Amino acid sequence: ESLGVSDSKDKFASEEGIELQNTIINKNKNKIPQQFPVDVVLSDMCAPFLQINGFHSWTTNNPYIRMANTTGMAFKDHVMSMDLCDAALILAIDLLRPGGSFVIKFFTGVEDGLLETRLEKSFNVVHRYKPKATRDESKECYFVCLNKKKDVDKRDVFKISS
Repeated sequence: ESLGVSDSKDKFASEEGIELQNTIINKNKNKIPQQFPVDVVLSDMCAPFLQINGFHSWTTNNPYIRMANTTGMAFKDHVMSMDLCDAALILAIDLLRPGGSFVIKFFTGVEDGLLETRLEKSFNVVHRYKPKATRDESKECYFVCLNKKKDVDKRDVFKISS
């Protein structure tokens, strides 16, 4: 409440709420440290909140265009998951400091080995992790990537070797 923001979704998304958010952001712009690169990127690729403005500041991989919900068709869900993971990896390469960490959720399938190879080009340690709480039949899995390599070139990471 000290910043003038309540926990009411309707108020937060109203014109008055958006104006208040912009005022707070502009008022505190110089107080908020803008330090990149960052230490950790966590990517679950859930559906985003409704973005009302600020489209001029999309990242280069356009997450709002790429966002996909699961369909129940295993192969389609897997391929869409791989695309989203690649978009998140591009973001992680751009934002993470050397030595940084990256955790990403994906749906297993025929192409997750290719993703793992790209991750290994970017990080010194890559673990595949399936939580015990996940059902055995679930395709959901995670890569936990540690110690980002220095001077990672996206062109080399995504280069297809013959």
